[in-house]
Amino acid sequence: MPNFLKDLKNDTLKVIKNYSWFPLLILGGILVTLSFIPNIGGYDIISKGLFSIGTTITTSVVFLTIVKSKQFSDIFNKQLRSIIYCTEHLENRKDIRTLWLNTSKSMYEKYFPELCEKIEDNLEKYIPIDSSKYYENYVYKVDISFDEKNENFIVLKERESFDLISKTKKSIDYLSTTVFEKENYKEEISNYELQLFKVNKKEIECKEPELKINKNYKGKKISVSHNRKLSGSNKYSIEKEELKKYSLRVENTKSHTCLHIFNNYTLEVTHPKDLEVKFYENGTLNNFTKSPNRSIGESVIQRFEYKGLMFKNQGTRMVFRDLRKN
Repeated sequence: MPNFLKDLKNDTLKVIKNYSWFPLLILGGILVTLSFIPNIGGYDIISKGLFSIGTTITTSVVFLTIVKSKQFSDIFNKQLRSIIYCTEHLENRKDIRTLWLNTSKSMYEKYFPELCEKIEDNLEKYIPIDSSKYYENYVYKVDISFDEKNENFIVLKERESFDLISKTKKSIDYLSTTVFEKENYKEEISNYELQLFKVNKKEIECKEPELKINKNYKGKKISVSHNRKLSGSNKYSIEKEELKKYSLRVENTKSHTCLHIFNNYTLEVTHPKDLEVKFYENGTLNNFTKSPNRSIGESVIQRFEYKGLMFKNQGTRMVFRDLRKN
């Protein structure tokens, strides 16, 4: 009753419209009740008429109420769905992983039901939903030269710069790995050096246990693993310089496979004119844009740019060929 009086005060016409069913329901009830009084006015037909009219009014009111209830339920369902699937609610769902997989599955199950399970099994190989970081504006520059003292060997001076974006300011892993071949078990010319590593412009000394260099990995390989903890920020500007040396007879390619999501990727390679360098994309969604080659003295500069996302296990590959051997 307080709500009724409050509504009546605020909007009389709206209240009359919303509560019009109530007097009709009372009227229907009264007519049905009167129909049970024997021989009203001495005519049985009057009782039957009152009963018929009363039940008609009552059932009509009930039906309209149900219809209104259905309309309310539809509105409620729409609001409920908006709550369930809004971003704020999704972030708090414990089944977000399952929901994401099921949503992705429903999109392709209609068209490729025979591949449904296989696609589902491989979704997370490319989209690391458990990852807590990604790389922004990754730039990789490499200067390649022939090793004047050792035939068939090349020297790569590599520089990387990017922003590591973290979803938390708590401890997060930075990981970088590389493996390349030596000519044989006894060969000691191939080499690796980490010459510079900076985080937010601050140079950091790199040594074990964070930096592990194994020059006899599986007998004739050099393996490098650089793993360290970063904390205190959501963004870390990383700069790194490395020196690698290896033989073209056993290692004539240079590949980079993404371990995380990359947003924007630039590759610039400077090499002698006598060294052919071919560039390939590895499974990227879009194509790299290649700038016109530039020449400086006896060197060639190639530049490739990628705008957008590169996912886990996508990347780049370069293939080298010594043109002096022709």
